[in-house]
Amino acid sequence: PREALAANWETVTRESGILVSTREEDGREFPSFRGIGRVNGNIWQILAIVEDADRHQEWMPKCNGSKLLSSAKNGHYVWHRTDAPNPVKDRDIVLKGHFEVHKDGKDIWTKFKQTKHSQMPPIPGVIRMPRLQGHYHLVAADDSHTLVEYRVNADPGGSIPKWLVKLTTKDLPL
Repeated sequence: PREALAANWETVTRESGILVSTREEDGREFPSFRGIGRVNGNIWQILAIVEDADRHQEWMPKCNGSKLLSSAKNGHYVWHRTDAPNPVKDRDIVLKGHFEVHKDGKDIWTKFKQTKHSQMPPIPGVIRMPRLQGHYHLVAADDSHTLVEYRVNADPGGSIPKWLVKLTTKDLPL
């Protein structure tokens, strides 16, 4: 995706054909992170995987809980929990997401942002992330490959060591 190649991104790693980078954001303690790569599967197959919240644990690193809370015309609500190593507490979040299809189905944005939902109150012993927003940008490369950009800017909340934040920004996009 052309917009994804904008300036001010610092490369963290290149692994398995995926470029992982970070960017400092004005007024934010933590940088944004992104992963860009070409994956096997047509754009609709990749969209189906990304949108299947009940199965995120199968492919998202450190995801130890995820489910679709509700769905409506204006978007869907998803709960997601991230495993953290001791003594750091797990994080969770409720996201409102939606997707937009452009260019006759060759360009799809699935956007998500932190919100609240009555079906998922905070869990004792788990830190509810106060802020997260991001997207998957899918561009059809051909009939069996998709260019994917995954970008997130988040505040994990609570006290978290900088080394863990750096590790997460490197591993999650992969």
